[in-house]
Amino acid sequence: MSATMMGTTTGTAPDGSRGIGATAATGPGGPEGSGEMALAGVGAALRLDLIVLRRRGSLLLLPLALFIAMDVLAGRLQTTVMAGVALGLCAQYAQGAVESAHHMERLYGALPLRRSELVGARWVEGVALALLSGLVCVLVAALTGDWGGLMAGLLVICLSAALGLPLFLCLAPERALWVWGLCLGAGAGALYGGTPLLAGPVAEVLREPVPAVLVALACPALLGASLVVALRWYGRQDH
Repeated sequence: MSATMMGTTTGTAPDGSRGIGATAATGPGGPEGSGEMALAGVGAALRLDLIVLRRRGSLLLLPLALFIAMDVLAGRLQTTVMAGVALGLCAQYAQGAVESAHHMERLYGALPLRRSELVGARWVEGVALALLSGLVCVLVAALTGDWGGLMAGLLVICLSAALGLPLFLCLAPERALWVWGLCLGAGAGALYGGTPLLAGPVAEVLREPVPAVLVALACPALLGASLVVALRWYGRQDH
């Protein structure tokens, strides 16, 4: 029986990394065309996420002024770091909760959107929130003079963002929250509890050039490793 009688046609197989039933998009060939398509996909995923988060953004930013005032009055950087961690956590949890409640993985599967593009969009969001939190912490550190606390805070914020990307993308939001809390608690506990036992107060240790440089290198390393893990983990999931 011919292929025409069976109702099938021959051609290029669908791209397995795209959504269910989606075919590979046509466009200019070569690396330049592929790069433009990837950027367009990441931009589309970002717009979808902003639709979900736009009504929650103001609620995430409201307590920030209070936390900044508390740190300035206390003369140290502490609650602002907690606010930065909470900002990223609330955004990632809200995104995961909405997706889980409305089964949005089916929507993503029906769109001509690569999984790597969705992961890339989430990574851009996480890095943007971490940078925003970091800039606020820099301003508070300039007011308080707590530069060692700034380096510790930046490390915790980047660790939180790095943990949240694969967890809230690949796990149910409640389970992801538990795992995130355990991992971040262990990391922050080692930083704030282990460092004084080994070398002295964290704020004093991280004022030194060598530890400060190590923290500055660790932050992008954590975020880069998070992207690699999320790409592999999410790419292997069956939706």
